Amino acid sequence: MITVTACQPPPPAYWVPPTVTVAVAPGTVAAGGSFTISVTATSRDDSPVAWTRIEVLPPFRPGSSGPGGYPGVVCEPAAPFEHALDAAQTYECTLPDVVPNGTWLVSATAGTEYVANYAGGADTSFEVTGGFDDHDAPELVSAVVSPNPVVIGQPFALTVRASDEHHTTPVPGSPAATIVLPAAPGASGTWSCTPVTPELVEPTVLEWRFTDCVVPAGSSPWTYAGRLAVADAYGSSAGLSIMFSAVAPPA
Repeated sequence: MITVTACQPPPPAYWVPPTVTVAVAPGTVAAGGSFTISVTATSRDDSPVAWTRIEVLPPFRPGSSGPGGYPGVVCEPAAPFEHALDAAQTYECTLPDVVPNGTWLVSATAGTEYVANYAGGADTSFEVTGGFDDHDAPELVSAVVSPNPVVIGQPFALTVRASDEHHTTPVPGSPAATIVLPAAPGASGTWSCTPVTPELVEPTVLEWRFTDCVVPAGSSPWTYAGRLAVADAYGSSAGLSIMFSAVAPPA
């Protein structure tokens, strides 16, 4: 495997990536437990291996995660890295107490001194147990507006319900409101609601009750939309879609 950084020219023609191997011990790790990642890299162009890096990734990537691996996974080198044609690095790692069960991926890369921006790489995997099995993002149950249709320039109510097996602690939120494209002539393109804190109305259902939403006066009659961002206790997130029609006020 060859790893390259985006938006840069290809490596020199003479360059060949180092050969990389990676191993994890033990092969099964409990949530909150410790494990070791061993990386070896062998140069193939007489340039010493200058660095190694690792990334620990879960079976799925929740919205709160990103490049660099799963949040809360801690990996520290067991000893300072030494440049060598045949190099080795060991990382001592710990999982958070709350992690998804399943097959995790470890991606290891290594680069040489002469061509620092390119790398060779290898992957391996290990199993995680004792964590959670809820990989599903929250789902929209209903989005009800009142009155329906909405009258432009006048307050309206919006009640949104979302279901999930493990909701996070409720915090204030409001829809990211936009106009549906193509935009109506002269439309403001926005509508708004004051943020509210949802309530757990059923064991798996959160409910937001917005009472002062408004499409600004002067906006065109049209179909408007928005998205309410919701994440569960395990970091799985979704944008719940909201759509409604708005009409001009009575003459």
